Amino acid sequence: MKTHMVNSGPSLKVYRTSNCPSDEVIGTIYYDECFIYISKHSGYNTDYIGFRNSSGQYSTGYLEQQMANKYGYALHNYGFLSSNIENERSYRFKLREPLNVVNNSGTVVVRLNAGDCVYLKSSTAGESNPQNVSIVGYRKNGDDIPYEGFVTLNYASGSMIKSNFCLYKG
Repeated sequence: MKTHMVNSGPSLKVYRTSNCPSDEVIGTIYYDECFIYISKHSGYNTDYIGFRNSSGQYSTGYLEQQMANKYGYALHNYGFLSSNIENERSYRFKLREPLNVVNNSGTVVVRLNAGDCVYLKSSTAGESNPQNVSIVGYRKNGDDIPYEGFVTLNYASGSMIKSNFCLYKG
């Protein structure tokens, strides 16, 4: 399952190819940096991921020897525990920037502003667009609205959970 994660361990090298040769390093995932676990490469036992590269763009690459599962911590655990959506447990995040809530086919349902909130029960990434994360609701103009869909995250604006990622605990 594709999952949004935060690195809770040492810096992790990202490689261009699945066999992770030392001359193919294309990036680094630092402590508290967000990334997306996309899939496991069974041939080399490596993890295919999405991340923010040093040019500030969303990119893909590989982590060696299942490092995503060893050091990756599910994104929703960084949210504020809440029961605002239908009195069920979820994790609330505030937006640092405007983001789109989309349905399963990627159609924009509503544009949220910085300061609005989204509610997550998991850190599941979208199947066709891994930059989407599943939500169970959102807050706009002070109103909590139950909605099962996705919010499209912006890795290009920053990927550090505590300082510049598009979501933060709130």
